[in-house]
Amino acid sequence: MFGFLALIAMAAIALLAMFRPLLGAISQLALLGLFEGCLVLAYFKVKPEFLGSDWTEGERLVIRKYYLFFCFPGTFRQLSGVLSAIQLSTVLWVPWLLYNRLWVPAIILGANYFLSGWLSTLLNPQQFLHHSVARGGKEFSAEMSLVDSVCEKLVRRSQRSAS
Repeated sequence: MFGFLALIAMAAIALLAMFRPLLGAISQLALLGLFEGCLVLAYFKVKPEFLGSDWTEGERLVIRKYYLFFCFPGTFRQLSGVLSAIQLSTVLWVPWLLYNRLWVPAIILGANYFLSGWLSTLLNPQQFLHHSVARGGKEFSAEMSLVDSVCEKLVRRSQRSAS
């Protein structure tokens, strides 16, 4: 639901930018600052609480790195999709802003492409690691297997607590 609302807001801002590029760019930057700022703040402030003795050292490292995904997998998978849409919208925003001679917003939105990619990977590591390994990135296979192992253990743990 949140992902859908974010995409509607982005579409409305893009429509605004067609007629008022500066106002659209400021609105887009404000939306991105609020959305990505909250995610970065959550990443650095929230700490995992389910680290016990039943995890290997590699699994603990993976949990610390991707703990937002392990705490709220459904929510952050959806937010990862929104971040991917934000990243793709950069392809449209930057040329439009450069055409309208709005250099500073174009540079900021262009740099945001990399922040969005980093956050998107942190919020849904399973998808990105599987995709990387499928495309030949063998260096990610160990981390992928650790993420899958943690996911399986969390599913088993939740099934035990539910029954």
